[in-house]
Amino acid sequence: MSAVDVYKVFRGVRRGALVAAACLLLVLYFGTVPLRADPFTISNVPVKATAKDASAAKTIALAQGQREAFRRLISRLTRAADGQYLPKAKDVDIESLVAGFSLSDEKPSPKTYQARMTVRFIGDNVREYLKAYDVPIADVTATPVLLIPILIEGGKAVLDPDNAWHEAWSSLDLENTLTPILLPVGDASDLSVDAATL
Repeated sequence: MSAVDVYKVFRGVRRGALVAAACLLLVLYFGTVPLRADPFTISNVPVKATAKDASAAKTIALAQGQREAFRRLISRLTRAADGQYLPKAKDVDIESLVAGFSLSDEKPSPKTYQARMTVRFIGDNVREYLKAYDVPIADVTATPVLLIPILIEGGKAVLDPDNAWHEAWSSLDLENTLTPILLPVGDASDLSVDAATL
């Protein structure tokens, strides 16, 4: 996460409401095996397009989704300063790097298609693509961490996902980074935690 992203998070918290905030980072494990994201998979890309019919709208939306997923992939794997060495990728170039994709939350209508898209890229092809432009790559993901945004307001610790601190973090793309960050989902098990004891 860049300094700009962190700045946006702090600005996202309602002024005057925040007395103090604490973020507890917990490394998550499944048994004894760390959960690691695939660095070449970009998840939950929102897609939406309108056209003369549903089929045409879906075709446009999927192409847009692959372009956005590729943009997020490059942002994940490379430094911002190296972007100047990469040309604007053509759809045919991006398609050659895609291993497949899946869709969720589909909302088709007669002229509009809307969904969320997960795109899986071919690691070796992406490495070769970046190598051709002498752009270094970082493709080793870290273990995901759980970030618990606790808002201290009026002397009371607020863990509820509706608090401004949680909303500010939720506005960022925390999933598609080399160190994925997870937020509490606000279910019964989350709400049973006493924020004052953390």
